[in-house]
Amino acid sequence: ALAPVGTVRWEFDASPSPPGFQSPDCSLNVNNGKDLACGPGQQSIAAMADSPWLEASGIAKGAALRLRFGTAGVWSSQVAKVRAKAKDAPAWTEVATVPPSPSWTVQMVDLSPWAGMKFQVRFEFTGPCGGAGTGWFIDDLTVAVDPCVNNNGGCGDQTCSMGADAKPACNACP
Repeated sequence: ALAPVGTVRWEFDASPSPPGFQSPDCSLNVNNGKDLACGPGQQSIAAMADSPWLEASGIAKGAALRLRFGTAGVWSSQVAKVRAKAKDAPAWTEVATVPPSPSWTVQMVDLSPWAGMKFQVRFEFTGPCGGAGTGWFIDDLTVAVDPCVNNNGGCGDQTCSMGADAKPACNACP
């Protein structure tokens, strides 16, 4: 039986267990940040967390709007999902899937279809009980226009990526 949404909660945790700190503040994580303990007879969990409404109506439609976040967790072989929804839209749209990772990785998600709108982002996690591992962690969430789109962010011939501060980060080619 699937536990009802809300049974397993997202928590803010200033000191997550593995994978350790991503940044000195708190991380958002499924359950208690230590394990995915399920109740008696429970076979799987489902949890979701919605962002507050994000105001992007001042951004030109079609602009290179990006969602950047750190993610970690070894919950199971299941992927987690990221969805977005405009203020007046009837349904959520899947914008990314996130595979489990034992260490922090950075995810960059294209939210260009929501540029020029007010919208929300939803993080969805569903997984089986009894698996070894820690819940899904999210940290350093940033929604911004990608600074690398124009003139390679000023990085010249180096690789440009959007940093957590929404500024271009220039890196030598690998």
